[in-house]
Amino acid sequence: MSFAVAKNAKSIAAAIPSAEADVDAAMLSISNLMSALVQARCETRVPAATGQATLMRLAKAQVSLLSVSNDVLRTHREMEKIGREMGLADVHECPKPTATVSAPHTLKAVA
Repeated sequence: MSFAVAKNAKSIAAAIPSAEADVDAAMLSISNLMSALVQARCETRVPAATGQATLMRLAKAQVSLLSVSNDVLRTHREMEKIGREMGLADVHECPKPTATVSAPHTLKAVA
């Protein structure tokens, strides 16, 4: 295996888990925003229709992020396949994500 192939394989192997963690972090952030919006609506006792369009838009963003997550996971699988085809030795053990995902605050039930 050439130096360039090994260098790029190592870079890709590190980037994939990072991308997965970043998407998870974005999903958590959007979920926390959704929770905060619904919590605020409940606590302020405004009509249920208040902010409904905003919540619908945010729910659409959540679905979009889930689709992004799915595409990143598929990319991961495809890169594993390419690694096996190229005979890279370490494709069987993917690196663990280096970034940890933490929610800004804990999701709470609002009902």
